[in-house]
Amino acid sequence: MEFYIHRGLICHLSAPLNAMLKGSQESLEGCVTWEDVNSDVFSRFAQFLYTGAYTRPALPENASPSTTGTSQTEPTHHTKPLEQVVSHAQTWVLADKYAIDLLKDLAYSFLADDLARWTISPSAFIPDFGRLVRYVYSIRTIGGQQLRRLVAQFAAHVVKDVPSLDDWETLLEVPGFAVDLIEQIVMRIRQSEV
Repeated sequence: MEFYIHRGLICHLSAPLNAMLKGSQESLEGCVTWEDVNSDVFSRFAQFLYTGAYTRPALPENASPSTTGTSQTEPTHHTKPLEQVVSHAQTWVLADKYAIDLLKDLAYSFLADDLARWTISPSAFIPDFGRLVRYVYSIRTIGGQQLRRLVAQFAAHVVKDVPSLDDWETLLEVPGFAVDLIEQIVMRIRQSEV
């Protein structure tokens, strides 16, 4: 799929993209190929370029406050499609790679908000959250630690609700996740003692 964006917008927003478009094969061709960026993430990037923000998909019509599931005490969380949650992480990775701090902050904010509203569904949580954990923990950049910390904070918040779910222990096998989770649990315990 091809997308067309004004070069000046890209060059103004990101020094790495400016360098790519002014001093490489891409600058001669007037075309950049991003094999690792899907069309949804690129659409968010393009929308951000032109508007300074991107729009999150609305909740599905059938989404309603959670009243079932695990031992959550606050029935204010909504079901969020996994793809939307992962797409914020993917958008963050694109922004981190090309030093677009405002887009990175926006994607992080949307991801944190969606995690805060995510209902723990006993049948879908481990596969869905597991996909997010595996994606986030596969990011091998210094900046990726910020996403890993957010995911571990979320897991520490819901840890009392999920250990009884089948395959929870498979998430603990994701390199680095168990260590970050324990660190976040310890921080939560210390904060509750103050």
